[in-house]
Amino acid sequence: MNFQLDKVLPFINAVSCSYDEWLRVGMALKSDGLDISLWDKWSQSDPNRYDPNVIIKKWDSFQNSGVTGGTLIQIAKNHGWQPSTGQEKTIDFGEYVVNESTPADEIITYLSTLFQPSDIVAYTKEAYKDKDNKWKPKGYGQYDRTAGQLIEELKKYGDSAFVFGDHNKEAGIWIRINPFDGKGIKNTNVTDFRYVLVESDSMPIEAQEKKLREMNLPIKCLIHSGGKSLHAIVHIGAKDISEFNTRARVLYDTCKKNGFEIDENNKNCSRLSRLPGIVRGSNHQKLLAVNVGAKDWDTWNKSQNQPPAKKTLDSASARDLMGKVFDEVFFVVMGLIHEGFVPLTAAPKTGKSWFALDLCISVATGVKFLDHPTVRCGALYLALEDSHRRLRGRIAKILKGKGLTSDQLPDDFRLAIAANPIGGGLEQQIEEYMKEFPSTRLVVIDVLERVRSGNAPKNKNAYQIDSAEMAKLKEMGDKYGLCLMVVHHTRKMKDDSDPFLQMSGSQGILSSADEALMLTKKDRMDDEATLTIVSREIGDMQLVLQFTKDTCIWNYVRTGEEQTEMKAYDEYAKDPVTVAVRGMMKDYPLGFEIRPGEFSVNMVKYAGETVDSRIIGKKFRDYAAFFLKYDNILCEMPINSKIKSYKFSHDTNDTHDTNDTHDTEGSIWELLDGKYHEVS
Repeated sequence: MNFQLDKVLPFINAVSCSYDEWLRVGMALKSDGLDISLWDKWSQSDPNRYDPNVIIKKWDSFQNSGVTGGTLIQIAKNHGWQPSTGQEKTIDFGEYVVNESTPADEIITYLSTLFQPSDIVAYTKEAYKDKDNKWKPKGYGQYDRTAGQLIEELKKYGDSAFVFGDHNKEAGIWIRINPFDGKGIKNTNVTDFRYVLVESDSMPIEAQEKKLREMNLPIKCLIHSGGKSLHAIVHIGAKDISEFNTRARVLYDTCKKNGFEIDENNKNCSRLSRLPGIVRGSNHQKLLAVNVGAKDWDTWNKSQNQPPAKKTLDSASARDLMGKVFDEVFFVVMGLIHEGFVPLTAAPKTGKSWFALDLCISVATGVKFLDHPTVRCGALYLALEDSHRRLRGRIAKILKGKGLTSDQLPDDFRLAIAANPIGGGLEQQIEEYMKEFPSTRLVVIDVLERVRSGNAPKNKNAYQIDSAEMAKLKEMGDKYGLCLMVVHHTRKMKDDSDPFLQMSGSQGILSSADEALMLTKKDRMDDEATLTIVSREIGDMQLVLQFTKDTCIWNYVRTGEEQTEMKAYDEYAKDPVTVAVRGMMKDYPLGFEIRPGEFSVNMVKYAGETVDSRIIGKKFRDYAAFFLKYDNILCEMPINSKIKSYKFSHDTNDTHDTNDTHDTEGSIWELLDGKYHEVS
């Protein structure tokens, strides 16, 4: 390289370097033949971590690391350094392999950028001419050496011919862009689905370069093919062949949408590209740049879904806003479950999947759910932990419990047992589905964990990661007016103060929700559960549900308020103070007046037990409303502290219920049609 690494090194702040960056700096310096003293002196600028013994030990361990000066240059750029612009460059972005670099240097940089030292690299130098007189790769080629071995040999001999053998200089050499298992060169032999090739044979080189720059693709290496095209090795970081195909499709569609005339034949994972540093006819297969454009796939993909930033705020006057008419919020279950991003959370094996499937069937057929009317619409149930066999059995059981038949299931109630992850094709799958079934207003993903991307950025915390992924689901729900429900698990540790604090993961999931449902049981074997709902549209509520094992259907029992009142009444009715008051009122139907001490003594006769007289007064005060509501007994409190007696009598006045008129700050109001109206 033409950069003097000892001149670049001071631009890297050792204090802010990660441990991995620190090691790579040392590897790069040693790889370029520089002395340990340079690394040692630079490391001393971080006194809190500097250890001369570690420096020596690590330096001695750097053997054939494959890390070159190009890596150090990139680290320096990440820390804000910019190379001089005085040199002529073919293309003006990325980290450049300049004209003075040897062909071996180009290949080393290329291999160390794309591959790990242990990756098996596949290439071919045999060629033949097709009917159009074009050179094509012939045979399977070689796939028996690792990137580390090739780099070591290139450093040792400094000549690609010693490493790859003589080749047809008219044809060049081809190399496959992903690592292989050493057993073949088919897609099934690919061990890591990192890259896809982007190329155009029909556009001028300058136009290709311009479009690649505008699209900001996460290009790992950019190569001049030695012919009429640039080869962009784009980093897509797929976890398997399915995700690779999805991301490749998204990438190619984006290229075409942006006017890049892409060669569709290049999107398989075992595709051949051009090996840089190799003669091809009168030209060279040239490495132009590495690490071009976006940092990675997630960064690039996110940028594609974001509109360009506006320089001004789009504000609206409050007066104009109040004059607008908006569509009513769409409810799939009236007064209960509405459109938006809606997590449904419960502990494992507590019946949440039965809840979700019953919801889909009820909405799709238009029958009641939890004793609430539904709005009939299409429903999609992604049962990602089930098989078709199990789903068939579950649907049959619910249908029987609801008195329905399979003939009543509409065509727009659909099921799937596999889906792509968030940010890896799920959004596109739902978009295509909505084109085919536009009547769909309910989509249930069971369970959320099955569509998590698994590619969490290291510089983000759990809240940021959860918020970003849930925002993608919310955006999809908002776009189509869907109730997009995700089934989710609770964490192991309970929190009785707030059931939603039991949600697995961070609060980023709940904060993204338009509505959230939590299904909780006191005991796993209980058939009764509490459904807690928090909503931005209908507020908070609780329902008590009963699970019927014969039909596997959750049934509405009562509201949370009724449940709370039942518990309070049960406590009131069983209290010996209440039992004694009721007994005394039977013996003294006209009422009685009594002090707490006297009451304590008489309790044994009526309740069979007594309580401390010091708490009886508090019990009377606490139960005064219950005496009146449930037993029509009026409890009158002592007039002052000197008079300690309490009066009990049957209430003959029915005006303790809400009056039709009442006085508020001098105004008179009337209750008409369920609303209060001021009349004077």
